[in-house]
Amino acid sequence: LTKDALVEMPYFNCNFPIGQCFKVVNDGCHVLGTGAYHVGVEVNGVEYAFGANNIIGMSGIFTCVPGESPGYEYRESLDFGKVHTTKRTWIRIPKSGTGASFKTISAALGGTVGSEEKIVDQKSSPINSKNASSKDKHLYSYREIESFADGHAMIHSMAREYMGTDYDLLRKNCCTFARNVCIRLGVKEEDIPRWFHNAAQAGADAEDAITSVEYSVRNMLDCAEGIDPL
Repeated sequence: LTKDALVEMPYFNCNFPIGQCFKVVNDGCHVLGTGAYHVGVEVNGVEYAFGANNIIGMSGIFTCVPGESPGYEYRESLDFGKVHTTKRTWIRIPKSGTGASFKTISAALGGTVGSEEKIVDQKSSPINSKNASSKDKHLYSYREIESFADGHAMIHSMAREYMGTDYDLLRKNCCTFARNVCIRLGVKEEDIPRWFHNAAQAGADAEDAITSVEYSVRNMLDCAEGIDPL
């Protein structure tokens, strides 16, 4: 919240300075290593963040000028330095003697043939894929390569993962988004401080514990109702 944020209190005919009060409380929490924050990630001069909306099918990821996210008071920046983001993909290379042209091979090596490029894992590996026909295996060989990835493109690919209607104050918020982006861009997990997201994590853990206790109590009561008295 901004420092000048106010809440109108018609009954008392005044405005409550919630922005100033929230800042004082958060300053104290920050000293203790926690707090409630809005967090964004700056990549090559553009700040990315995640917020809620009520439009079905619309991503909650938005951009702004670094340090000027609307409705929030800037506190500080954490500089992770220059990070080299890489991606691992499979490329399909025509085998010798198949009549493939140099242009085809160059396109495969350059990754310009989108249908031939897949993210590497056990399921998507074309070598292990059930969809790879025997003809493809005969005409092409597959090679795993590692190349540099554009940071902006990496975040844009997350748009469908972070829809505005999926926003959750405790489990899927701007803090969890920022942490996920940093890890995908290549920042080491141990280098990411916990103080900006541990409050939400603690709230999620508390909610899980309460739900578990409630579920257990309900089961006990249901079992007790089903027992015939002697």
